[in-house]
Amino acid sequence: MSVAQRAAFRCGKGKHDMRQLKSSRRKASATAALSGCSICPLAALQLCIEQGQSKKYRDLKVGQIVGVAVSRRPFCLEEEVKSLIPIICSGWAAAYVNLPNGSRQILSFILPGEVPSASLFFSGAEYVWVEAISNVHYRSFNRSDFMRDISGRPETFALIADVWTKEKRRADWLIVDLGRRSAGERIASLLTDLVDRLQQRGLVAPDGSMEFPLRHRHIADATGLTPVHVSKVLSEFRRRGLLTLAERVLTIKDTNALRRSAGQPYLS
Repeated sequence: MSVAQRAAFRCGKGKHDMRQLKSSRRKASATAALSGCSICPLAALQLCIEQGQSKKYRDLKVGQIVGVAVSRRPFCLEEEVKSLIPIICSGWAAAYVNLPNGSRQILSFILPGEVPSASLFFSGAEYVWVEAISNVHYRSFNRSDFMRDISGRPETFALIADVWTKEKRRADWLIVDLGRRSAGERIASLLTDLVDRLQQRGLVAPDGSMEFPLRHRHIADATGLTPVHVSKVLSEFRRRGLLTLAERVLTIKDTNALRRSAGQPYLS
């Protein structure tokens, strides 16, 4: 909340806006309680112990451990991903590459039910770092056990291919965004993709609001812009009535206009 907002709130002005903001936060928090189990590929393969109480689950031979990562801290480090496949259960994370000049490029934002990189199904992604944007709960599966378990299950390869294909499409559009698109198109493209993926998980409230823990620096690192430029673009989107963003709650006001600003097809 800005200083002006706080002052207006203390003197009795802006109370209606504050009530709306708090209501949006409650709605977004309620929907965020849902996990990504419904779209998790390893849950679909019935490999997650958390998923059920049947004998089939209890007899699983795929080793798995549960982890917690605190926001703004790296996790899924090199030694861990050499032998494990991490899946985000709740929270937001980012997969990124550190550059020699001290900057970084965010390759993707990881939502519940997703793996930091599809390559982790088969080998460790040694060049990719993962940072928790919010507090994250995740489950890591032993890769050797996983490969042995799926060897006789053809449906597994269709699921992994689907994950790989979606990741590849987003990577292709990231190249296009960074190389040929304006700042506004890049940010609109990123927001559109995130909103679509959150809707798949039931994490968008009926009024279009959702928890949105990204800061300007995260968006900047994902779009090749500066935080100042990101702030200017988001302010323009607010002025045009496309969205509101306050107290880590994003509300899309005009979905169609945001999609037109992105100028690209549905990715998720």
